[in-house]
Amino acid sequence: APTLGTALKQATLVSLGPPEVRVRYPAGSTWPALLERRRADVERTLAGFLGRPVKLAVEIGPAAAAAVPAEGAPAGASIASVERAEREARAARVREEARTHPNIQEAARLLGADLEGTDEL
Repeated sequence: APTLGTALKQATLVSLGPPEVRVRYPAGSTWPALLERRRADVERTLAGFLGRPVKLAVEIGPAAAAAVPAEGAPAGASIASVERAEREARAARVREEARTHPNIQEAARLLGADLEGTDEL
């Protein structure tokens, strides 16, 4: 079963200020229904984290209209999309470092291996 954390990661943060936390989902998303069913749990958790009473406001609309981008992320990016982009960038960096390392290149030469199809483990 999907968790509230997973549901919130799919949202774009629109505003984080008194008295509410406003998030946005694209049209057709099923996540808002889960948040509505568990609204009291979400609000209690947010209040505990922020140290003040919080109301959750859920919008449906284009993500690009979001006003509060995560640090280093484009406006409208959900936490899930930022995490995915960070994972992909890290994997690409690790693959490139491995492919260019002299010991790896020598081992590939000796074994006749192709480093182009190498994936991070």
